[in-house]
Amino acid sequence: MEMAASVDHSAPMEDPDVAAERQRISNTSIDQLANTDAVVLRELSKLYNNTFLAVDRLSVGIPKGERWA
Repeated sequence: MEMAASVDHSAPMEDPDVAAERQRISNTSIDQLANTDAVVLRELSKLYNNTFLAVDRLSVGIPKGERWA
């Protein structure tokens, strides 16, 4: 009889650059971020149908003048 594989429900590892950006956004005032970043998302989450968490507390800033797609 085969046993079901265990599922790891712990938080995923966070890349150092992701952690640094999250800390930058969290620890910098909105006024200061408004001077340096064109777009700021602080702890954005998206929940579908009250059951599926698609985005979990995303924090990111896009500096003024930076091109992105």
